[in-house]
Amino acid sequence: MKRTRSNSERPDQAFRLRAVVHAGEVHYDRWSSYGEALDLACRLLDSASFKNVLRRVREPLAVVVSEDLHRSLVRQGYPGIDVAAYEKAVEVRLGADDHAGWVQVPGYAPRLLLVDVAEVERGRAGVTATRR
Repeated sequence: MKRTRSNSERPDQAFRLRAVVHAGEVHYDRWSSYGEALDLACRLLDSASFKNVLRRVREPLAVVVSEDLHRSLVRQGYPGIDVAAYEKAVEVRLGADDHAGWVQVPGYAPRLLLVDVAEVERGRAGVTATRR
């Protein structure tokens, strides 16, 4: 994602993006789209834990990948996919089932996604704020 000058000059007004990656069947009628796959994608994207990840980091992009896609694509180690860059950081419920989401923030080590950046910068989180 291209960084704009306003993102660095006015971080309080910076453009931030949360993205979700999932696959599944989506149905359409004349009013809108619907289906369990769409519901799960929305739950992952809108989860409080995923929103908290974006609050904790300064990068403009955070991505959550569904457990199904992580299992079938990410963890297979295909070229161009850094398996180690993803952290299981989101849990949502859809109906009677629990679903996990794997989060990646470009430029951040996965273990940093689960701690408060302010604590890291003060040296109290047990990790350092080094980027990858």
